[in-house]
Amino acid sequence: MGKSEYIAGFYGILIGFTLTELIKGIAETLKNRDRIKYYYPHGLFVTLIFNITILSFFDFYYFLSVVKDWTPLLLIQNTFPAIFLCFCTYVLFPQLIEKSIDFRAHYFKATPIIFRLAVVMIILILIRNIFLQHIHPFYIANVFLILLLLIVTLSIFLKKDWIQYLSLTLANLISIYWTLMFQI
Repeated sequence: MGKSEYIAGFYGILIGFTLTELIKGIAETLKNRDRIKYYYPHGLFVTLIFNITILSFFDFYYFLSVVKDWTPLLLIQNTFPAIFLCFCTYVLFPQLIEKSIDFRAHYFKATPIIFRLAVVMIILILIRNIFLQHIHPFYIANVFLILLLLIVTLSIFLKKDWIQYLSLTLANLISIYWTLMFQI
C-alpha cells in the first residue's frame, strides 16, 4: 500500500466515526421518542453536519487525487474538517441516560461550542486554501467559506434565536448546493 491508501483509510475512519455517531444519535432519538422534546434547530444542525460530512468527503477525494506526495502537515490540513465534524457530532447529541431529553435546552448548551469550532475550522480552511494551496481568494469555494464565516460569526455575537435559525437554514442550503455541485 502506498501513502495515499493509508491517508484514505485514515480519512475513511474519521468519516465513519462521524456518520456512526450521527446515525446512533438519530436512532436513539427515534427509539426514545416518548422521552424526548424535539427542537427544530437541532434537526437543522443534524442535517447540516450530514451535508458537510458528504461535502468534506468530496473535497478530500479531490485533494487525494491532486496531491502526489503526502506529508504530515498536508494530512492535518486536509483532514481537519473531518476531525471537526467528528467533534461536532459528539457534542450534538446528549447521552440518553437521563429520564427525558429536551433538545431545546441541549441546543443552547451545544450551539456556542459548535459555532466556535465552526469559526476556527472555516478560518483554518481559508488559510489552507489561500496561502498553502494558492487558490484565489475570490474562487467560489473561498467566497462560500467567507459567507459562511460571516453568518456563523453574526450568530455568535448577536445571540438571537431567529438569527441562529436563519444562519442554520442558510448554511444548510449552501451546503446542499455545494454538495450537489461536487456531484454533478
